[in-house]
Amino acid sequence: MWRLLWPVLFCGLWLPQLAWPQGWPGPGELRSKKLIDAGIYTLWSHPTSVHSRLLAARPEFTRLHPFDGIALRALLAADWCRGQGLQEDPADPPTNQDPFLDSVAWSTRKIPVTAIEAAIADLQRVQWGTLTDNFLWYQFRDSGGTAPVDITQPEEWAVVKHNAVMAARICRQGKLKGLLFDTEQYGYRPLRQGDSELRQRLGREWMEAVQAEFPEIGVMITFGWCPALDQAEFLVGVKDFLNGMLAGLKGPARLINAYENTFYYGQSPRTRFTKEGFPGDRKRYEETRAAIRDWRSFSTLPDKYDAVVQVGMAAWLESDPWNLTPGWPSAHRHTIWSNVSMALAASDEYAWCWSEHTDYLRTVGKELRNPFLASLTNQTFNTGQEATPELREEFSSDPLGRGWYFDFDMLDVGRRPAGTQTPLIFTRRSVPYDWSPEESAVRVIGGWRGGQEGQTRRVLRKQRRRYVHPIQAIGDQLGWRAEFEFQIESLGGGADPPIVLGLFQSGQLVDRQTCALWIDGQGRPTLVVGGPQGVSRIPVAAVCQQGRRYLLQFDYTSRERLLAVRLEEPAVDRLLWSDPARQITGLKGWGMDEAGAAQWDAGETRSPRQPYRYLLQAVRVMRSQGR
Repeated sequence: MWRLLWPVLFCGLWLPQLAWPQGWPGPGELRSKKLIDAGIYTLWSHPTSVHSRLLAARPEFTRLHPFDGIALRALLAADWCRGQGLQEDPADPPTNQDPFLDSVAWSTRKIPVTAIEAAIADLQRVQWGTLTDNFLWYQFRDSGGTAPVDITQPEEWAVVKHNAVMAARICRQGKLKGLLFDTEQYGYRPLRQGDSELRQRLGREWMEAVQAEFPEIGVMITFGWCPALDQAEFLVGVKDFLNGMLAGLKGPARLINAYENTFYYGQSPRTRFTKEGFPGDRKRYEETRAAIRDWRSFSTLPDKYDAVVQVGMAAWLESDPWNLTPGWPSAHRHTIWSNVSMALAASDEYAWCWSEHTDYLRTVGKELRNPFLASLTNQTFNTGQEATPELREEFSSDPLGRGWYFDFDMLDVGRRPAGTQTPLIFTRRSVPYDWSPEESAVRVIGGWRGGQEGQTRRVLRKQRRRYVHPIQAIGDQLGWRAEFEFQIESLGGGADPPIVLGLFQSGQLVDRQTCALWIDGQGRPTLVVGGPQGVSRIPVAAVCQQGRRYLLQFDYTSRERLLAVRLEEPAVDRLLWSDPARQITGLKGWGMDEAGAAQWDAGETRSPRQPYRYLLQAVRVMRSQGR
């Protein structure tokens, strides 16, 4: 795919960036959203297609892939390809002659049912793991120029419509959500033919034929209704065809207007498409979301557009340095990413993610997990199994592989060596929490640095910052027990915000809906229990010291509404403090759905010069039956 001209063609859409960053997306904005991997995995300039047979043969890839879904290609039967004079080997096709359904979908080559049976069988045996929402690539391709279609000829149009039905059948029988329809016409422009009335009629016929095969189909569109449809030559005729699709669609099918130009938002300066960088803050996405809704005016049926068209987004993410294509250099100007987390937050449900120099196939199983991508998709809750009833975590391996997640600013996770002008790369050092394999713990630092060299002490206003695991909500209605093991490396400065660890509510600040221990810069702990009616802060008659390992225990009995708390030094079998039966008022409706470490977010904070440091070494949450 060629993506070189669009920032220039559509530069009128870029808006000024805010003077200061707004809030980063929180878990509540990411729940039930899906990030779809639609990238090509390349060996330099040669694409490696992710197709139906490959996915069936690579369960280690599908089980570990850090997305909510993938856009794949359907491999056609080898004997049919041979009979058509097409390359049958998906590993080494000549340009645009590859043996996939999307390569011949808009050609005069009629795909028989027998040519898709193996692809369906392969998809039915794929071990999808967390890839719950998968799509089939579909685009304007004519078999490498060997069989172009004339849509004004009924017999040739009938072939295109039949091939679309074959695509829908693969989706339905292969348990895919639908089609990812790339509406750009790369050189070959079949929708240039005919007039507006004809294109609308054919779009309606196409949609009706596809939905007759798969009534619930979703069609994600790279360039749907938008100003570009009337400006770009490669989109000529597309608006007419889409208006026909909209007219022909019936519920429960849906269209997703996943505006491709959003994958530039937030790309950093001195990269492939920009010297200065592109705006990518919350305001930018909120305005674009509103614009996509307003683009109903480009359709012939605006009320129906409101009812059946979802707002989608696009993102670009090259996973540098973890998953780059072998041989591709790190910190290259083409190794770029956009504000992926905000793209998800701004969508109704789907954001598709493009890449050109990232290869998850060749890096799977090598513990090369991009922590930012893993954290993001761990928050989408696409399987419904993410929030666990109980939690037992010792941090012996990377917790991001088991559902943990952390908060971060996607616009400020890149760094470069001081004094250089090299492109930015992802780095764990841009966030103040990270799993340490040597310590078998998560190291938490009480400060937040920003800037392209990590030189800025950031000021944050009520910004959520946590490293947590989701749990099924616990609180006042059932008995439960929670334990936290931690070791303080440094207490930091005396007036800095406290260490905070315990149980939290994902949509609340740390001093609301919580059961946690706060430790100030002198090592003095405070028990904090917050419910809907108020917050209790109970001083703990003990002092925590640097270099010591501690065990914090909460034990709640719902019948008597009693909370017991213990703080111990297990290495020397020493009880520092206990409160065996405290009845706390104001807990009706008390509920917490996260466990782990948090940073102070109940007001404005500035990164301290000497931040605290501690190791979170174990977290356990258990439910108590009959209590």
